[in-house]
This record gives sequence, structure tokens and C-alpha cells, in this order.
Amino acid sequence: MRGLLLRHGNPQPPSPTSVLPPDVDSLFCRFSWNGRMHASHFCKFLNEIQHEVNVSETHASELMKSFKDCLPGPQFTIKHFHTYLFDTQLNSPIHNQVHQDMSLPLSHYYIFTGHNSYLTGNQLNSKSSADAIIKALQRGIRAVELDLWPGSHGRIEVFHGRTLTSAVKFEVCLNAIKQNAFIKSQYPVIITLEDHLPEELQAKAAKIIKEVFGSHLYKPPLSHDQKAFPSPEELKNKIIISTKPPWKDSDEDSDNVDSPLTDEVGCNTSKEYMDIIAIRQGRKCKSLSDALRVEEHAKRVSLSEQKFSKIASSDPLSVVKFTKDNILRIYPRGSRIDSSNYDPMKAFLLGAQMVALNTQGHGKRLWVAQGFFKANGGCSYVKKPEFVVSGESASLFSLYNSKNSNLEVKQTLKVKVCMGCGWYEELGKHSFDKSSPPDLSAKVEIAGVGADKEVKRTAMKKDEWEPIWNEEFEFKLRAPELAILRIKVNEHNKTKNVFAGQAYLPVSELKPGYRVVNLCDKKGREWKKVKVLFRFSLSCLSSSGEVIGCR
Repeated sequence: MRGLLLRHGNPQPPSPTSVLPPDVDSLFCRFSWNGRMHASHFCKFLNEIQHEVNVSETHASELMKSFKDCLPGPQFTIKHFHTYLFDTQLNSPIHNQVHQDMSLPLSHYYIFTGHNSYLTGNQLNSKSSADAIIKALQRGIRAVELDLWPGSHGRIEVFHGRTLTSAVKFEVCLNAIKQNAFIKSQYPVIITLEDHLPEELQAKAAKIIKEVFGSHLYKPPLSHDQKAFPSPEELKNKIIISTKPPWKDSDEDSDNVDSPLTDEVGCNTSKEYMDIIAIRQGRKCKSLSDALRVEEHAKRVSLSEQKFSKIASSDPLSVVKFTKDNILRIYPRGSRIDSSNYDPMKAFLLGAQMVALNTQGHGKRLWVAQGFFKANGGCSYVKKPEFVVSGESASLFSLYNSKNSNLEVKQTLKVKVCMGCGWYEELGKHSFDKSSPPDLSAKVEIAGVGADKEVKRTAMKKDEWEPIWNEEFEFKLRAPELAILRIKVNEHNKTKNVFAGQAYLPVSELKPGYRVVNLCDKKGREWKKVKVLFRFSLSCLSSSGEVIGCR
């Protein structure tokens, strides 16, 4: 009786029986005997269908025993099998451990980066608060930006200069970072300082930074002439200070080009302050090409999204060459007063490590970045693809400037949308229609480089709390390393589509087989019970189009 209406207009809850899509139900029959799945059957299922690596029967048995009502033996009924499939801890869609090589210089990694991390809302008149910094770190942000200004009575304050935003004490921000820096990830936190301080306050800032962070503060070599930055592995549990030596009326977000050539170290700069700067901003330059000139020592350059788009379109290989050993930070244009964001994938394609994101609000581009940084165990450092590091000119130029679907396909991804559940239990019987169960459909799409972007939709299932879609879609990917699978569910009524959940997953981390995905609300908060079961399969292709590997 699933999905039927009660006579007096109340939506009927889903049946307590665990109904599975036909192909999943047949899987249980295939890997069981007389309605019972034994450890040997479960082991075979994990190896053959889920493509787990060398799962032994002993391991499968222990996994089955973790279910409190598992039958002796151990044995699974169809109900136990359903419980396993919908358990996001045991049947996660992506890998949850750091597995990439973390011993390379920082320039070889994308870094989850925040912009004006202290703001709670828009860029013009919102409140500055340490709470915003804490929330950013809890999201996984590894690069926090603070704007430093002189306050009254010799204080150092943090606020967005030349706007109506309120101020928060510098010490309060630093303590918030210290207390929350390594809860989400052990890899380094970079503090980008936009500094408007006189020399005496620079010295005071350096003293406060040393006192607050103590042994966690990374102390750079005295010469500062590093040919390459240290690795994330070397910098575990360290705080790194990054800024440019201050010039009069300097403004990090006003760009570092279009000014005469200048000595890297500004005049009237505190030595104590200079000694703690581990990632230095490059010198001011006349042009974009000069700003991205490769020098003997590693540096960081910040560009607005407009300036980046300009040089990326005209000379993308110069960007890739620069980002091999240096760090490039892209920040939002000034007109984004609503705290919206630039598409990070465009910058990632050319090797830019730090795309500064406004995390105060919401929106698709922020969720794409959030999904991207779920890779590599969610540590917020993701190794750049080899084709980006090596600068394969033809591939990069074509991928950046084209939406041409005729470019070489490297991988095919098949996504089978099996079924969804949990809306009734999590959101309540009146969460959609007051008089009937919801009419739900799912949308799956690829976010990434232009040539890979594609959208697919399932049919709508009317009056179903647990819709079984059972539809499969195929995506052809030219840059699978930068592809994000976006999942969105909508409820349809007579007047409009109603949001019913979303999720973003890095394609490079997808585990093959039948996997369950928790959906999130509009603000990105994960629901505990709203889930969708998928089947993922990936095939790698040779340059001639032949399948050379499947999972």
C-alpha cells in the first residue's frame, strides 16, 4: 500500500517493509540461499559487486556481526541487507581516508580557501565575528583571511575596510583559529593577512601571533629565499602566516598589478613582523605577465577574478607554469557585495591553488567547492592532477576555452538512481503536500570543466515517500579529476518545484557498486535520514577510445 492516500487527506507513511528496487532485490537472491545471506555470500557480494579490495570472509563476518540483530552464523535477511545498503558509515559513496601523496610542496595542492572569513553576511554592512571564522574552519576551510586595521587605544581590529562592517578584536579571531584549527583536518591552516597597520602595530601583531599560537606557528627560514614551499605533511598542525609586505594604503583585494616595480620589502616594516611571514606576496608589477613571472624563490600572487580571467583566456600556459612552484590566489570581484562566488573549477584547471570563497552564504559554486574538497579524506588539501602540473598545452587550452563535447573522453561514469527514502521520518508528513505523499524526481549533473557539464533527470514518481526510480545515466568526462557529481531532488506540485535535498561528490573518489548518499538541506547541513541509493560504475578509456579499466 506504499504511496496511497488516507481517506481523510493525511499523507500515509511508507510501509515498514523494506522494499528494494528489482535489481537490488535480485542481488540478494543471487548472493543468498533460502532467504539467508551467509558471510561467504556477503564476502562475494563485497568483492564482486562493491569492488572492495580483497575482503576476506572473516572481515565480512565481523562486519555482519556489527548489526545488533544479526542472525547467528552470522546471517542476513533481506531486511539486514537493506539496512547495510542504507548505512552511510558502512556503505559510504566515497573514500574517507587521506590517500594522496602529501609530501610534495604546497604549490602542488588545491587548498580550501576562505575570503573575508570574519564576515557573517554581505561584504558591505554585515557583522564581523569570530563565529564566522569558526564556522568556516568547521566547513573545512584551511586558508582564513583577516583584514587588519588600527583601532582606538592601540588596538588591532579586524573588519572590511572602507565599508560599514563592524569590527572584531584581532586577538579574538586568533584564539578562535587556535581552538578550531585542527578539528576538521591536521593539515596546515594558512592565515592570509590584509595588513593596513603602521610599523608599531605590525610589531604588536607579530607578538600577539607568537603568543597565541606558540609552537603551532610555523617559523620560516631566515633567508625567506625558498625555491619551493614545504609540504602539507611537513606542516601538519602548523599555522602559516601569509601576506605581502605592506605599502601605504595597500589593499590585498585591489590587486597587486598596475603599479611601478617596487622592492619586495616595503619601507617602515617591522622586522618582527617580517620574520613570521612564511608565504610572501610577490612584488608589485606593471602588468599581469610580470606579476606571474617565475623567479628563483617561491611566492604568492593574488589576482581578482577579472584579472585572472583576462590572463587565463589570453595566456593560460603562463598561469600553469607559474603555479607549478608558486601559489596563485584568486579572490572575488568587488561587486560581489552579496557574498556570492566565482566558479572555482576554472581556476583549478590552470593550477590556481587558492580560490578564495565567501562561505557566509550559500549557492551552487560554494557547494561545488565543498564537494570537491571532500576528496582525499576531506582533509581540504587535494593534489593537483598530473596533466595540470605538467601543463599539457593542448588539453589545457582546449578545456579552458571550450565547451566542445568532441574533446578526448578519458572516463565514462554510469550513475543508476535506484531509490530514495527518509523524507517522512526526517521532515514530517506535511513537509510537502498537506493532503498526499510527495511527487519526487531526481536530477544528476556534472559540474567541472565546461566540456563535461551535463544534466540528466529521472521521471517523477507520484505519491511516493520512498520513490523507486531505477534509471541509469551515462556521463562522458574529459577531465574526471575535476568533475563533481551534483545530486538534487525536487518535489513537484501544481504551482512550483520544491527543494527536497542535494549532495555534491567528487567523481574521482566515487566507490563503485551500490552506494547510499545522505542529502543536505539548502544550507548544506546533512540530513540524517534522507538518503538516495545509487549504483556507480566507472570506465577509463585509452586515447583510441578503448576501455582500459573498470570499477
